[in-house]
Amino acid sequence: LVASTSLGSNVDATAHTDAAIVGGGPAGLLSAIMLAEKYPDKSFQVFDRLKPPPSPSDEAIWSDVARFYLIGLGFRGQQALKTFGVWDAVQQYTIQAVGRMD
Repeated sequence: LVASTSLGSNVDATAHTDAAIVGGGPAGLLSAIMLAEKYPDKSFQVFDRLKPPPSPSDEAIWSDVARFYLIGLGFRGQQALKTFGVWDAVQQYTIQAVGRMD
């Protein structure tokens, strides 16, 4: 599984890829994980139009509340992340919110 930073960059035109996933959001990344697990002998490449986000542990970025926004991740989203074994990595950067947070 190869992740590209944005459409058109970091792409090796001579490299063989069995499938491309366009969109590096939650659905695209989970699709890539699922496909890589189901077809380990195949190669997949993820493309997204945005640059990779800063590290979630970068306090200089994430302590500035003007530079981020809250994203709700409901039960079904959490279950999907658990199914593919990535929830623990995500959960360490979350807080529980009950009701509106604005």
